[in-house]
Amino acid sequence: PDCPSVNLSGDSSIAVALSTTNPAVVHQIDIASHTITNSVTLTGHFIIMTYDVAVNNDGSKAFCAIDGNQSALVRFASSDYIIITQTYTPFWIGVSPDHTMAISGQYRFSIVDFETETVLGQHIGNSQYRGCVSPIDYRAIGFDPHRHEGIYFYDYTNASVPSYRGTSIAGLEPEGDAPRRVAIAPDGSKAVVTNVLSDNATVIDLDTYTIDTIIPIGDRVQNVAITSDSRWAVICGFNTNSVLIVDLYSNEIVADVPAGSRAGVVSISANDQYAYVGNIVSNSVSVIELAGAASSEVAEIPCGVIGVVWAAYGVSSDVEASPSNEYALVAVSFEDLVRVIDTVSYTIVASLPVGDFPIQLAFDSTGEYAVVTNYFDDTYTVLHIDGASSSVIGSFSYGDGPLRLAYNRVLDEMGIGYYYDKKVVNVDPRTGAFISSKSYSAYGSLIQVMYDENGAPMVLTMHDGSTPGHLLRGDSVIALPAVPSFFDYCPAVQKAAVVMPGSDYVTIIAWDTLGVKEHVTLPLNNAGVLEAPAPNPFTRAVTIAFAIAHQEHVACAVYDVSGRRVTTLTNRTFTAGRHELVWDGNDDNGRAVPAGVFVVRVETGSFSAQEKILHVKP
Repeated sequence: PDCPSVNLSGDSSIAVALSTTNPAVVHQIDIASHTITNSVTLTGHFIIMTYDVAVNNDGSKAFCAIDGNQSALVRFASSDYIIITQTYTPFWIGVSPDHTMAISGQYRFSIVDFETETVLGQHIGNSQYRGCVSPIDYRAIGFDPHRHEGIYFYDYTNASVPSYRGTSIAGLEPEGDAPRRVAIAPDGSKAVVTNVLSDNATVIDLDTYTIDTIIPIGDRVQNVAITSDSRWAVICGFNTNSVLIVDLYSNEIVADVPAGSRAGVVSISANDQYAYVGNIVSNSVSVIELAGAASSEVAEIPCGVIGVVWAAYGVSSDVEASPSNEYALVAVSFEDLVRVIDTVSYTIVASLPVGDFPIQLAFDSTGEYAVVTNYFDDTYTVLHIDGASSSVIGSFSYGDGPLRLAYNRVLDEMGIGYYYDKKVVNVDPRTGAFISSKSYSAYGSLIQVMYDENGAPMVLTMHDGSTPGHLLRGDSVIALPAVPSFFDYCPAVQKAAVVMPGSDYVTIIAWDTLGVKEHVTLPLNNAGVLEAPAPNPFTRAVTIAFAIAHQEHVACAVYDVSGRRVTTLTNRTFTAGRHELVWDGNDDNGRAVPAGVFVVRVETGSFSAQEKILHVKP
């Protein structure tokens, strides 16, 4: 029953089938007789993340992915199974050409030996959502198109030390490709976008909505933070194992500071003196003293096994500096702990047990209390932070998938965003008591929450089946042109910037006292973007907005469903930036077109795009 997958033994005598019941069942089928010869129930476990199954040569053993950050090796001869934790839950599974080894990919590329029932070797560091194994040689590839558009190549000839041979880009020549994170300078002058695929950072002028410069950073650049004086950007270089200090006055890298292995997340102290960096492979926190070109690492603190959840293009174990500058917290996700770091002695002074897989942290205004979301057991935990005397106030549950959270300074509340339940729950940051809840069920999965200067919630959601994403600020709802991963907001200028990795877009929204003042989508490559026509459907007029990265000729026309051109809206050269055209529902001869579906098409030298529009009679 409920069988999504079947695979063969190396000698083709046995088929192994999965039943995705709860608990899961793994079946051994004799090919010659077409009969089930054994079924092993994975008591207390279910199949998750992938339906792949690897089978050894004679069909006596099988390897599959199960819940709880682990995998199972099934032994039909003894009708039982063993749990393997080192692989985490694989995203894909394959088998070596001789069927002696199971190969699995996740953040860890793992080689499992069927005979010894052990993990022979691993390579850690590349997220792989899909992959495959060569049928004739000890080679494999993996990739994760939501987070990196390259193909990762592996050689496991030496199974105990599988080697990562490098990556090949699977798309066009990158520019500002696969933007992951964005930070806006506190004075609102610039935004810095980190681009995972093109290994660089894009600096955007928020006054002119143009690209200021593109700064090479290094392989798979990650998170970014900006000091409170808007002078320095601190950027995590993932594969370079370093932290880059960028002078935003000159847009130049002034320091390349060695950190721990795979620097991923960064938090800057309130006094701008230190940056605290989470290193996901060395499982450590680097303390970087910020001094412009003289910045340096002053300590690296082992903290325990940190990690990532793969919701919302990936959310990593958090590191947060306290408002009082006394402490830093790190969510040690795989050990279900939050560790308290003394910022004077650079030592861990307390380890606080919390829920299953703590992921994101936020302090209240005093720094005496903090809240952490525990993603896997759907709880959040309130912590009292007082050095070695730090303690757990309690853990609470109000929904499914608590992910990111934010402190509301105006109302003195902690807002917790629930990824699956699509709601924000506001709680007391010191007791954890429920205060209020706001549903965003009309939109996609809720991936981020912040609060503006008036205490109004700002919420980022993913696709809802019809619209790729939304940014909501109070009663203001902005439809996004592509699926987002992150946003930042600057209260000084009331501007937000949203990054969209799949399309390489940044959407910038500016508000004033009357509401949305400007809404610009900026392509980070040499192509352009056609925004969704609005309103759609329309009765009297529809606005067609597009943006181009450089000056070029633009042709825009409207066609009926048979492909006949109805009217030409423009055919001339435009400057770089965002432009709007209006169609009044008339053809080239000024006659009103009938109600129905039409297609608007934009063509330039660098890109072409089209959108359907529906004309209805008033």
